[in-house]
Amino acid sequence: MLVGTKYIKNNTMVIEIKISLILEDLSNGFTRFPEGDQYNPEIGCIQTKYGLEKEDVMTIFTHPKLKGKKTRIPKKEAFILIDDVDSTVESLISQLGARPRKKRTATAVAVVNENPPVAVTVEQEVAHEQQISQF
Repeated sequence: MLVGTKYIKNNTMVIEIKISLILEDLSNGFTRFPEGDQYNPEIGCIQTKYGLEKEDVMTIFTHPKLKGKKTRIPKKEAFILIDDVDSTVESLISQLGARPRKKRTATAVAVVNENPPVAVTVEQEVAHEQQISQF
């Protein structure tokens, strides 16, 4: 797999490879050579990726910005975290066709009633509240 800018110079194919690409490859788990200890065939190596000879790869890593740089083994995620809180609440409300309840607020109203108070049972009060909540 040849990657990089390719052109012919003096009847020889030349590949321009950016240092940033090599650094990115190392951080993505690419090794220098296919026979290295950390070589992973699923990820690959710089020698194969750029179609280079072993000596070319060794020369590349003599550059001051690449000297001593090592392959970083990418960590595999043990889990995937999905934020489903907001979307679930909204989707449940839309599926049920329900509207969110309005908050009840208490209002003090002074009522002058000339009639004497009437005794009401708990069952009557609950039935009355259920009738009101249906509206």
